[in-house]
Amino acid sequence: MLQMQSIAIICLGVAVVCLCTAQRGSPTDIDQLVVDILERALGEEIRIKNLVSDFNEDSLRSLLELYGTITSFKVYDDSGTQFKYAQVKFSNSQDAADAVADLNRAMFMGQPMVISVY
Repeated sequence: MLQMQSIAIICLGVAVVCLCTAQRGSPTDIDQLVVDILERALGEEIRIKNLVSDFNEDSLRSLLELYGTITSFKVYDDSGTQFKYAQVKFSNSQDAADAVADLNRAMFMGQPMVISVY
């Protein structure tokens, strides 16, 4: 899913560059516009699914803090299942993307975490 999202974002970035070039924007303005769009598209918030109901929230938070500053951390019951999920917001999109890339499908308390940008 992350690869498809990356491809879509790259295509969006190319379209913006073409549009800005057609409007005679300076290269610096174009570069900054592309960076701003990509950061907004990637997002700072991730969702972690498949957490066992009795998982240790402090352990998960400590693991995620290795990737950057967390500005929000919430845990919810996944209705109809024995699992929980967490929504975590980082201070920037790169930290969120790094956490997804490294931790998606990683084992946590005996279960593989399913992590995606939210």
